[in-house]
Amino acid sequence: MKIGIATLVCSSVRTAPDNNMLTALAMLAEAGYDCAEYNDQSLPQFFTAREEELLEVKKKAEAVNVGLHSAHSPCGDYDLTSLDDEDYEKALEVHLRSVEALALVGVEHFVVHQVGGPKEEWARRGERAVAALEALCQRASEVDIKILIENLKGNNCEQLRQLIEKIGSPVLGICLDIGHANCYNPPAATEIEVAGEDLWSLHAHDNHGPGSGDEHLPPGWGTVNWQEVVGALEKVAYAGPFMMEVIRENPAVAGLSPAETLRISFEQAKKILAEE
Repeated sequence: MKIGIATLVCSSVRTAPDNNMLTALAMLAEAGYDCAEYNDQSLPQFFTAREEELLEVKKKAEAVNVGLHSAHSPCGDYDLTSLDDEDYEKALEVHLRSVEALALVGVEHFVVHQVGGPKEEWARRGERAVAALEALCQRASEVDIKILIENLKGNNCEQLRQLIEKIGSPVLGICLDIGHANCYNPPAATEIEVAGEDLWSLHAHDNHGPGSGDEHLPPGWGTVNWQEVVGALEKVAYAGPFMMEVIRENPAVAGLSPAETLRISFEQAKKILAEE
């Protein structure tokens, strides 16, 4: 299985502002990674970048042989389920623009983050999510990108599959966030089996279970049962990479440099994949 990691770990406007995507891709290649997820905090931010900046990112990825498997959608102010009309339209416009920008870079999957939430809000927000995903899938199908929806608190893979079935687009699948499953939802191995053939990518990271918070630790640093996870991935014939999403804002990781965090995460991934 290929090993990848989100560029958030070494190129972030908050934790590593001096490292742009060109630097980050070189760092990933040196650490042995096969592929990356282009994070929305990495510079240039794809949803605002100029075409020439995006082409430089594509050129660098090709030069260092690090595949751009996925990209993470803009968060914060860009909520695709917002009940405020102006906020919703702004979020949809930014996401649609992102699809076109990522197609230019050569990214294969666009992970859309904010299409879930607490069950008590879903009845009101669900219609907005469906409309936004339909528009995104239409645009993605025109530029050969796949849209992935991510499990969040109160929004597990069973609900995501229902959403996929309702929309009925061949370019819509699931990115399973293993850390979210360990914190909020059914166990990650169960979620993998529920996602089945719709599982096209991962956010692999660790935490200490319910109540610990979404720690985004390197795999093996928390309580996730990684042997069960890898066994479930094999059971569903998962064909994507072991894509990690480690964040250096947690106190346990904050003292590490980007290069150290990349090295440790890669070693942990290799160990986990070799144990099964």
